[in-house]
Amino acid sequence: MDQELLLRYKQRLEHAQHGEKGKILAEAKERLGLSKDAFYRELNKLGFSSGRKPRVDKGQSSQDTESLDKLKAMLAIGNRKNGKQIVETPNAISILASNGCQFKSTSTVRRLLREQNATAKMLTQSTAHVQLRSLYPNHVHQVDPSLCLIYYPPGGKKGRVQRFMSDDEFYKNKPENLEKIKNLRVWRYVLTDHYSGAVRVRYYESAGETMANLYDFLLWCWGLHNDEKCPMRGLPDILVMDKGSANTAGAVIRALDALSVDVIDHEVGRARAKGQVENANNLVEKLFESRLMFEPVNSVAELNERVIAWQNAYNADQIPSYSAKHSRHGKGRYEFWMTRIAHGKVRDLPSEDICRWLLTHKEETRTVKPDLSITFVHPALKRSQKYVLDGLVGIYKGLKVLVLPMALSERGEILVYCKYQGEQQIHTVAPTAVDEAGFDLNGAVIGEQMKAPKDTLVDTARKQAERTAYPGLNDDEITKAKRNKKAVPFGGALDAHSHLDGIQTPDYLRLKGESVTTGLETTSLKQLSGLALRKAIVAHRGTPITADEKHHLEGRTISEDQLPALIQELDNLVQPHHLKVVNLR
Repeated sequence: MDQELLLRYKQRLEHAQHGEKGKILAEAKERLGLSKDAFYRELNKLGFSSGRKPRVDKGQSSQDTESLDKLKAMLAIGNRKNGKQIVETPNAISILASNGCQFKSTSTVRRLLREQNATAKMLTQSTAHVQLRSLYPNHVHQVDPSLCLIYYPPGGKKGRVQRFMSDDEFYKNKPENLEKIKNLRVWRYVLTDHYSGAVRVRYYESAGETMANLYDFLLWCWGLHNDEKCPMRGLPDILVMDKGSANTAGAVIRALDALSVDVIDHEVGRARAKGQVENANNLVEKLFESRLMFEPVNSVAELNERVIAWQNAYNADQIPSYSAKHSRHGKGRYEFWMTRIAHGKVRDLPSEDICRWLLTHKEETRTVKPDLSITFVHPALKRSQKYVLDGLVGIYKGLKVLVLPMALSERGEILVYCKYQGEQQIHTVAPTAVDEAGFDLNGAVIGEQMKAPKDTLVDTARKQAERTAYPGLNDDEITKAKRNKKAVPFGGALDAHSHLDGIQTPDYLRLKGESVTTGLETTSLKQLSGLALRKAIVAHRGTPITADEKHHLEGRTISEDQLPALIQELDNLVQPHHLKVVNLR
């Protein structure tokens, strides 16, 4: 656009008399090929003012606010992770209008969205991020595996031949194509030192990411290699890596715990947390793997030989005619790592046997004893040691805990894993110091000291429950009350069964049942009294009843089976020498 010509039109319009602006506008439209609105937009950029007073309602709109808010909501969520907007403004307006929302023209809606910073593009922008900072070399390492550009199909006249994955041949959305190279893939593992920016790379042939490959790569980076051209070694304080089945496998995490390496999993969808290693993957792909197109290698072993040479040259800023200095500190990565590493900051790995054992050993558990201790044989001490867990969060008598020795500890420290309120707890515990007799030096001396153990979580929960059950009593009074069983829980205010008396239960008709015979039933015996009794005695004995016997039998009632005993009773009565026979009636 001819700026000088626009300036002349601006000046002419600003000084035009009444009726002249229309002619100037027509001339400008014809000469510049612009519409009226486009022409005025260009003039406004140059500070043109028409001289008209602004409308009182400038900046206001009659557009329904609630409808516009719903439109913003649809635009905010109507996009895919790859950035494609699948819900566009005209379609969203159509959908909302069919649901009772009201809109002005589409151009008006678009203008309002721009003014309110709520266009679809604006709403899908990533959030601002904070610059992350590490303090020294080996403070923070970042690791990330990624699929390499090449693979090695078996067979062929000369054996295995390097091939590049082509977007056309192995289109990512066609699973059958990826299946062809499922067992032929080459994985690139990259680690960076966050402070110096040094990059370490190694390749593995595998169908996918594996726990074993990750652990092998970490050990290789941290010291299990013989490379004089690479000064970088030692364990980091912190390792940042992806959440994933291979990376977050329990065995790897526990092994890193034993090596005193804190693991940080970056949040899902926030890859910036390990943006340095993400960028390093991209650099390796462009700066090293691109070279393989012109000079192929025939195996993964050969590939690793070549990448060691490349990464050492890159980290030392020795690649011919290429500046590999770090943009942040302006020096070679190895050089900066060497000059900034503080004395004693290099934490060397233990022996390879111990490192491998940490990953493959069988998990060991211990049951917490009544004195809140466990025993464990630490590989560094090679004898059973006592470890007191008294006072640690989540520990109580009878709890099963997972135990792992700390590989770098010369004192025989261990890691004790337990759960507390659903959260994993990891405690570092040193062996208990003992005297020559094997007694805990912290134990109470008999006759001299009285030591009460600290309350465990179970003790605390029990005491709190008892205080609730016996309000107004202290712990000693509660113990006595429980022992004497005199105090009534809750002060006797708890209605445990009295309320049952007032419950209205339904009345039920009694069902007629059937008698069950057992074969043990006896026939009912006849009861004898008065004259019937006396007759029975006479009939059984064969002698008449005397006056004394009649008097003795008055008011007696017996059953038939008691008759022999009664006759024996009568015979034992003292009889006079002359018996007087009485009338039975």
